[in-house]
Amino acid sequence: MQTFETAMHCVEKTIDVVGKNIVLGLPLGLGKPNQLVNAFFEKAKSDPSINLRIITALSLEKPRPKNEMEGKFLVPFVERIFGNYEELAYTKAIRTGTLPDNIQVSEFYFKAGAMKNVSSAQQHYISSNYTFVARDLMVNGVNVLAQMVAKKDLDGETRFSLSCNTDVTLDVLPHIEEARQKGKKIITIAQVHDDLPFMYNRAVVEPGFFDFVVENPAYNTELFAPPNMSVPNPDFMAGLYASALIKDGGTLQIGIGSLGDAIVYACQMRHQQSEHYQALIEKLNIDPELLDGFGGTAPFDKGLYGSSEMFVNGFMHLIKSGIVKRKVYDDLDLQRLLNEEKIREKVSSDTLECLLAESIVSHQLTHSDFIYLQHWGIFSNKVEWQDGQLKVGDQLLSTDLLPVENFSKVCDLCL
Repeated sequence: MQTFETAMHCVEKTIDVVGKNIVLGLPLGLGKPNQLVNAFFEKAKSDPSINLRIITALSLEKPRPKNEMEGKFLVPFVERIFGNYEELAYTKAIRTGTLPDNIQVSEFYFKAGAMKNVSSAQQHYISSNYTFVARDLMVNGVNVLAQMVAKKDLDGETRFSLSCNTDVTLDVLPHIEEARQKGKKIITIAQVHDDLPFMYNRAVVEPGFFDFVVENPAYNTELFAPPNMSVPNPDFMAGLYASALIKDGGTLQIGIGSLGDAIVYACQMRHQQSEHYQALIEKLNIDPELLDGFGGTAPFDKGLYGSSEMFVNGFMHLIKSGIVKRKVYDDLDLQRLLNEEKIREKVSSDTLECLLAESIVSHQLTHSDFIYLQHWGIFSNKVEWQDGQLKVGDQLLSTDLLPVENFSKVCDLCL
């Protein structure tokens, strides 16, 4: 990993490695490192011998007034909301028809209606299902992958977070490694932004995940954040009805906009202001059988699981309100048993007994059973597999769980 203080220095070093034919892959929406992208644009604009193709999606733009009167209202609002957000230079060039001949921009997703009558954007659009974006980036010859990241010290070690754009980056990296093994020169670049949310789990990567890193406090400009619009009465009522059809212990997906905000607000009212909520629901005269069969009006005891391709701010409010709190496991057997309340989150001898009764693991534990039990946190990490036996410290235990005495020992030492 090599660190740069200026974006232009990083661009020049990248050209030294990959040459003057650059296919720059960027994530959707907020994850674009705007200063770095603009440096690539300016370098290609000033040097016609460079061929630059940018492949991305949803290039964010500040709203612009259509006339003087609109400007009197809009300009102060834009200045307050977007502050010193640095816009992408290529978006202005596309809209004004001034994109240099040696620069091409291809996007695979536009905001609805955003590029009507913009010929360059329409002509170079890539129609790609999100599932295949990583594949299509490689098919189109990406040799530079760049992304904005968050940075944090975890347990004394510096770590980056892919933050709001984990998906395509994690998908495309194995393809990049495969291409590198075949001799293709590809550079991955991170630009650090101090205000970008640090997301955890698979979003966390080591600094060596990237070849080059651009870090400069001057680049910590305002992040793009479209404001929430007010919730109109029809959306408020729709959200209220929807909240009564959400079953405790269920799964919720919400999107961007006032309708999603209305659902969040109604769920919070249901959970935190039960008396007021019940009074409102009573006046709506909803079929009680419908509520009992598909939804509910009581506070969320088990809680909800949030599932979405976008982490909208409504989810943050639902998490903070103690509504989105249900854990889900990527194993159908475990999840079914949890749903049926045959096992609980807290592991006990009943957990192991249930897994045996359901034939999910065998009474004569196999090595695969051991790996399964340890992977899902049913067996402690202190347990080892040694020559067909379970080893805990200095003790060796039989893997035959039929004898009651051995089953008890395994539960005492291994769970």
